[in-house]
Amino acid sequence: MDGDIAPLRALAAIAQSHDAWLMSDDAHGLGVVGGGRGSNFVEQTKVPLQMGTLSKALGAYGGYLCASAAVVELIRNRARTVIYSTGLPPAMAAASSSQPFSRIAPGNLSRTTLSLLVRNKR
Repeated sequence: MDGDIAPLRALAAIAQSHDAWLMSDDAHGLGVVGGGRGSNFVEQTKVPLQMGTLSKALGAYGGYLCASAAVVELIRNRARTVIYSTGLPPAMAAASSSQPFSRIAPGNLSRTTLSLLVRNKR
């Protein structure tokens, strides 16, 4: 929560050398770093599993998992916490779609103001 960014490129190399998946929890990076797209885009690192919450930077409800179709299907069918979970309310589902991300421009005043606040906090 201090603004640290994990060395994802180095971690991805270690994971690959051990034939393992790397998962990035981007709860605090989404909407803030990497042009608003999250920490995986800071170093342009390919991370097989990226998950996070929509309740931090986006002020929404729920979470997400970005992974291959096979992994998403495995999680959907095997994760007990997901099997009986309640679906998102329609307004929250719309808010968590990809459309809001297209509205976050790199030069957006809100992002600039946030960056200044973060720098001043350090």
